[in-house]
Amino acid sequence: METILKYLRNPMQVGVHNIVFTLDLSEVIESLKKLAEQYATTGSQFRRERIEEALERLQHIPAYGHSEDPFDILTSAILQIAMVPGSPKEIRDLFFTEVEGESQTMLYFHRKHPPLFHSTTMAEDIVLVEKTRVEKREWLFNATTIGDAAMSFYKGCLQAVPSIKDSMKVRKEQKRFSSRFVYRPYPLSVRLWLKHDISIAMPTDLKAFLKSAIDSYLDSQWRTSIVLSAIAVESVLADLYEEKRKTPAPDVPLGNLFDEVKKDINFPSEISAAVDATNNARIAAVHRSRFPVSDRDAVNALFGATNLAMYYCEQF
Repeated sequence: METILKYLRNPMQVGVHNIVFTLDLSEVIESLKKLAEQYATTGSQFRRERIEEALERLQHIPAYGHSEDPFDILTSAILQIAMVPGSPKEIRDLFFTEVEGESQTMLYFHRKHPPLFHSTTMAEDIVLVEKTRVEKREWLFNATTIGDAAMSFYKGCLQAVPSIKDSMKVRKEQKRFSSRFVYRPYPLSVRLWLKHDISIAMPTDLKAFLKSAIDSYLDSQWRTSIVLSAIAVESVLADLYEEKRKTPAPDVPLGNLFDEVKKDINFPSEISAAVDATNNARIAAVHRSRFPVSDRDAVNALFGATNLAMYYCEQF
C-alpha cells in the first residue's frame, strides 16, 4: 500500500505502468470454440449444456455490441471452460483456488475474479483497462497499473488463456510520468485506499462523499463529481474550524472557509495547493456552469479532496 499512498500524493513523481495491445476477437473466439468442443464431452450433462451455451454466445458476440458487453460474454465462456474437469490448469487457476480435499483429490473452490477485460481494484494495486473497437472484431486495449508487480500479474492473467495469448499483440509497453497518463487511474486508486484498513479513521460521511465523487467520475458525470469532492473538502475544513474555534463553522464559500482555517493551522504547501485545486475546479463547475468541465477537472478536485482527507486522518 505504500506505493499507492505515494502515488496519491504525487502521481507524476511515482508514475504508472502502461501497456497498449490489440486483441482480435475472431481469433480468440475460434480458438476458444475448439477448446470448448474438446472438453464438452466430459463432465456432467449440466456442464455440457453450459459449454454449449457458451459456444452459442461466443458465435453471436458481435451482435451484442450495444445491448451487452461482449467481454462479459467472453469472460463467462472462459469460466465455463475452466469449470470442466480436465480443462487446462492455467485457465482453472485464473478463477479458482486449488486445495487438497480429504480424499487427497484436488478440489477447486473460492471463486476469484481475475482482471482480464475490465478495470478492477486488487489488494495492493489497481488495473485500469480502457478499450476501443478498432474494427468489427479487433479491439485496442490500454491498461495501466501503479506498480510493476500488478502489471506483471495482469499480463499473466491474459496469457493464461492460450487463445488470448496467441491473439494478443503488444504495441507499446513502458512506464509513464506525464500528466496525460498518470492521472487516469487516480479515481480507482482512491477507491482502493478507501477500502483499505489504513483509512479506517476517516469519518463515515467523508468516505461517502469521496466514494460518490468516484462513482460520478466513473459515470462521466464530471460536474457532479467535482461538487462532491468540494463537499468533502468543506466537511474537513468545517471540522478543523470547529476543533480550533469551538464554535460552529460559518456558512461561507469553500475558499473563504479555508482562509479562516489557515489562521489557526499552518498547512503544508502541498496541502494548500491541493485545497486550491479542488476549489478552482468547484468554481469552474458551479460558477461557470455554461462552460463544460472535463474529466481532468474532476480528477483535480478529487486529488485535492483526497490529499486533504489523508492529511486530516494522519494529523488530527
